[in-house]
Formats: sequence, C-alpha cells, structure tokens
Amino acid sequence: MDAGQRNYVGLIYECAQRKGWTVRFDLVNTDGPEHIKTFIMSAVLNDKSYPEGVGRKKKEAKQNAAKNAFEVLENDEQKEAQLSSSELKDTGYSGQNSDFSQISSTFSMSESSDGVSLSQKISKNDSKSESIVFTSSSPSATANQQPTNSRFLEEFTKESITRIGKGGYGRVFKARRKLEDTNFAVKIVKYNEKACREVKALSRLEHPNIVRYHTSWTEETEYRAETSETHSISSSGVRSEFLYIQMEFCEGKTLLSWIKKRNNHPKKYPERRREAAEIIKQVLEAVKYVHLKKLFHRDLKPENIMVGHEGGVKVVDFGLVTKEEGNDNRNPLERTKRAGTRSYMSPEQRQHKTDYCKKVDIYAVGLIYFELLWRFATQTEREKLWDDIRSKKFPEEFSKRFGFQHKLIERMLCENPEGRPEASDLLTELEQHYATTASTEHNAYKRNRTY
Repeated sequence: MDAGQRNYVGLIYECAQRKGWTVRFDLVNTDGPEHIKTFIMSAVLNDKSYPEGVGRKKKEAKQNAAKNAFEVLENDEQKEAQLSSSELKDTGYSGQNSDFSQISSTFSMSESSDGVSLSQKISKNDSKSESIVFTSSSPSATANQQPTNSRFLEEFTKESITRIGKGGYGRVFKARRKLEDTNFAVKIVKYNEKACREVKALSRLEHPNIVRYHTSWTEETEYRAETSETHSISSSGVRSEFLYIQMEFCEGKTLLSWIKKRNNHPKKYPERRREAAEIIKQVLEAVKYVHLKKLFHRDLKPENIMVGHEGGVKVVDFGLVTKEEGNDNRNPLERTKRAGTRSYMSPEQRQHKTDYCKKVDIYAVGLIYFELLWRFATQTEREKLWDDIRSKKFPEEFSKRFGFQHKLIERMLCENPEGRPEASDLLTELEQHYATTASTEHNAYKRNRTY
C-alpha cells in the first residue's frame, strides 16, 4: 500500500493497544463557511497532544492527525533503538529491544481462544472528541514502581508531596524541600523543546508578579502519585527523560476561581471594580517586564494567573513564551501557528499567521480585564457573548457603568496589533484615572450592583 494511503488511525490504535495507552481524537477547531469548512483535529495519547491534522472532512483531518502522531512516535522509537543498540554492545547482551516488538508491563498478552486477552473500553466524551482506553488484565500493568534514584524523592519529603495540577502539559506537585523546610511547586513535564523554552525564560525573569524559578533537573522516570496514575508516559517501554522544574509555591487560587466566585456571589463582593483594577495593574506590570526582556507569554488567561489571599498576583506557565526579534514590532520572528488558548487568542493568532508580535499579550489582557469587571450569570451566557466581546461589541450596560474601562479595553482589543497600546502606556492611564476618580468610583460601586 502506498505510504499516503496507510491507515494511520488504525496504526495509532494498534500502538496504543500494545502500550496500554488511552487514545482520543479531539476536534480542535473548524474554519471557514459551511461549504468550504476546514477541520482541525489532534491525536491525544495518554494525555499528550500530538501535532494537529487538517482536512476538508473530519475523517481526513483525523487521518492526518494520526499520521502526524505516528511519525513522532516512530521517530522516538528509532532514537530509542539506536540508544538501546549502543547499550547492548556495552553489556554484551544481544537481541530485540524494540518497543514495537517487545511490549513492557503496560500491556500483557495471555493465552485464550483468540490468542489475546484484552479489555477495551470505548467512549464518546462529546461530539468533538473520540476516545478509546486499552487496559490489561496483567497485575504488572497496575504496578506502581517509584524511581529508586530520584533527586525529587531524595530532596523532598515524600509525605508532603501533593498533586495540585494535571493536564496534557504534565503534572505539578506541592512538595516540602528538606533543606529549607519550605514548600515549593515542582512541575514535571516530558523533556522537550517547549519545556526547555519555559526553563530558559523563567531563569531570566525576576519580578514580584511572576512566579519565581529556583532550579531544574532531569530524571529518567516520572514521579507518579501512588495508585491513580499507573499509565504514565515512563511506563510505556520507550526511554523518556523528564524535566523537573522547581518554582515558588504560590498560595491562593487562580484568577479563574476569583472570577467564578464573584460571578456566583455578586453581593458578597461589592468592591469588585477596585479589586479588578488592582489585579489588572499587577498583570500589566508582569507583561511590561516580560516585554522589556524581549519576550512575550502567548498564553495569558485566568488559569495562568494566581491571586494570593492578600490580592498579590503571580503570572505562571511560561511554556509558550517566545522571543521578540529586534527593537520593535516591524520584524517579528516567524511564530508557531495556533500557539495559545483559543478563547484568548488574538485575531492574528486565530488566523494562523506566523508573524505576530508581543501585542498578542495585550489582546489577552483586554479580555481578562473585561471578565474581571463584568458578571456573567452563567457559562452559557459567557459562551453566547464571547465572540461579541472579542469583536468589541460590549453589552450596553457595560459601556454605561464602565466608561473609562470600556474605552481602554476597546483599544486593547484592536484588530490591528499596532493599534493596541503598550503595557507601560496602559499602566500610566490606569494610575492617572484611579488617582483622580478613586473616591467617586468607590462611592459609585457601593450604590450600584456590580455586573
């Protein structure tokens, strides 16, 4: 069969079956009118997303996504085979050591009428995702062996290790380091270009509104929290390296939690407008500093901003940070398409342009500022109005109650990046406005309900 006609979806499922991996295909996005719609899908294996596939039909996009994922896996396998070959020469052992031919403890074959004992669980998560989970009946498949020579376990008190975050990016743990007797956040991700980019960026940044980086190291194994995470990437049989990033542990909640709490209980938080101003100023201080370092974040959103109990703000997750070329925006580097979170992407990012600049951060902060001020009663209401907000079509009541903020956000959401203000200019305007109108607005939001 011609390479272009290979059934890559089938190959992905076969590979996952051997490894005991979960598989799903996510519909990431659709572009264009109905008669010429383009579908964009991504293969997600064991919570790890692979390069997206594009097609005129959903089936074609799925096949292309599977092809991209398979090529990555195949490349990883070739590297592993080369490494294994070198090791075998050193030990004097000879024989097959390929993950595609010799399966590790994540999948066990046993005798039965059809030669294989395999449990399959197929599920439909929603209309946008198709998933399949392969599990083994072998006891070894659920064995949770922790690494024996782990710096993480040597330097941190095991009893203190608590998972505080999990996703396709990896896992984040709160852990107390023995030497300082202090809690830190330790992010564990697969060692790759994105992870290295985050470490390099964090090591250059030192600002009160940015999570502080301490150190990082690599290990051959990934720490797993006892029994609930038996199918980690490291148990696949493919040699992987993991990056452990030790950072400041931020007390408090995400900005998303802050927003939800005030949307659900508006009467409890009559000073939302003032609090929103204090938060957005701190976010802009962080953005201003990052931009001065010739970097930009690319994935600013409420989930990536922490708010402490005293109102202090920390911007986190610099996994998509990138460099700004030159001293201005006229010659930006060619960027990765579709980097970031779609809801907060600037128009130029959504249009798959690769020459966008630091002003994508200003657009995202504009959307965040709107959410800080305006109460969405339900998630359905937010989804219904969000595209209008992105297009600067604000609710009439918002324009009346938040005149200054409305005009400011409108400029931040300018479709043309060059029309968006610099973070430093926005900070100056905010400071001047609240210096002259603080007392007036303080009385206003006490009299009126905050929306």
